[in-house]
Amino acid sequence: MSPRLTVERYTGAAREEWDHLVATARARHFFFERDYMDYHADRFTDCSFIVRLGGRGIAAFPASIDGPEVVSHGGLTFGGFLSGPQLTTVHAVSALEALAAELKSAGVRQLIYKPVPHIYHVAPAEEDLYALYAAGAVLVGREVSAAVLPGESPRYTDERRRALARAHEAGIVVAEDDQIEEYMTLLRTVLRARHEVDPVHTETEMRLLTKRFPNSIRLFTARLDRELLGGVLVYDTVRVAHAQYITTGARGRELGANDIVVDHLLTAAFPAKYLDFGISNERNGELNAGLMRNKEGFGARAVVHDRYLVDLT
Repeated sequence: MSPRLTVERYTGAAREEWDHLVATARARHFFFERDYMDYHADRFTDCSFIVRLGGRGIAAFPASIDGPEVVSHGGLTFGGFLSGPQLTTVHAVSALEALAAELKSAGVRQLIYKPVPHIYHVAPAEEDLYALYAAGAVLVGREVSAAVLPGESPRYTDERRRALARAHEAGIVVAEDDQIEEYMTLLRTVLRARHEVDPVHTETEMRLLTKRFPNSIRLFTARLDRELLGGVLVYDTVRVAHAQYITTGARGRELGANDIVVDHLLTAAFPAKYLDFGISNERNGELNAGLMRNKEGFGARAVVHDRYLVDLT
C-alpha cells in the first residue's frame, strides 16, 4: 500500500521540522525560516502547512490568511511548496488537491499561489507549476525582475560605464558596512522625496533581521570622505544575491555611487551567483520602463514573478 499524503497546519511545535524542510528544499531562501517569517506575525496571520507522506514531512508551504483569501505568503515576495526530491509531480498534484480541500473546509474561497522563481532553485523543482495547471489555476499577475547570469562578464551600456568612470574618478569607496540604521534613514528620505512612500521595513525591523541573519543580510555602501552616498542591501542566498533595497541620494546619483556598488557586487562580492535586481513594476503592476532599463544597463535580463489564483468556490 502506498503511503498516505496529508497536509497539516503548521504550529510552533513543528518549528524545528519546518526549518529543516526549508534548509533542504530545492527552492531555497532564508526568509522562509521561522525567525524571518515570524518577525511580522503581527501583520500577517500565519496559515502555513506541512505536507506529509506516510507521516513524514516532505514539504513546507508558507502562507498567510486574510479573510476568505490565503496567499503564499502575504509578507514574502514568493512562496509555494518548498520540498526536497520526495515531492514528485504526482505528489505535488495530490498535495495541492489536499491543501485546497483543507482550505475550502475552513471557509477559504481563494488561494493566491506565488511560485519561487527558477533562479532560486538548486535543483529542478517545478512540480507545483504543473499541479497548478492540473487544478485549473489561472495566472492573474506577472511582475518582472531582472537578474545577471552568474559567471557572465557584465556587459554594461555606455551610460553605465560613464557613471562607473565618474565614481572611480571621484574616489568613491565601496565596502561591506554594518551601519544599517544610517542606510535605512537615507533610504526612507529618498523614497519619501521621490515616491512619497516608506520602505517596507523600518530601521528597527532591519536591525533585528540583520542580527538574526548576519551572514545572509548584507549591506554594501558607497562613501566619499565617510559621507554615505548610497548602497545596496543584499539578501544573500545559495544561488542568488538579491538587491532588497537600492538607494542613493542626489550627490550619489551625480557621482555614480550605485553604479560602483553594483559593479562591486557583480565582479567582486558575488561573481558566482545571480544578482537579482528585484521587481520593476509600479504598485498598479505597470512596468517602470526607466527602472528596468537601468538594471538592464548592467547586463541583467528579465525573470518573472507570477501569481496564480486557485478558485476554491
